[in-house]
Amino acid sequence: MDKSLILTEEGSHTILSQQFEATYHSTHGAIQETRTVFVEAGFQHFLNTGMETINILEIGFGTGLNALMTLLAFQKEKVNVNYVTYEAYPIGVELAKKLNYTSLLEAPKFQEDFIKMHQMQEDSVLLKMT
Repeated sequence: MDKSLILTEEGSHTILSQQFEATYHSTHGAIQETRTVFVEAGFQHFLNTGMETINILEIGFGTGLNALMTLLAFQKEKVNVNYVTYEAYPIGVELAKKLNYTSLLEAPKFQEDFIKMHQMQEDSVLLKMT
């Protein structure tokens, strides 16, 4: 296996790819990084414009953390989200099950949804959050 799970400084997981010699998220904190870059600077920006439907194209699904945190933010905002993502090198369901995101985000009821996202990864993923 060329992917290994590592713990970031904040206690969230990221993955180290030996093939690409890179981590999927910042080693300072995967959740912090996603919250700042993807949710606050991206998703929230479009919510603040008053859009009723937001279309997201993510190239590189990776750990699925961006999609998970978008799903959690969507639950609070009740906006329509079309989320399309492509991944050339899926991490696989077994590795996804080891990621600690839903427990750290205090969202254990979304663990099943998170795993389903990874099961759909074999092709492309279209997540319709309505």
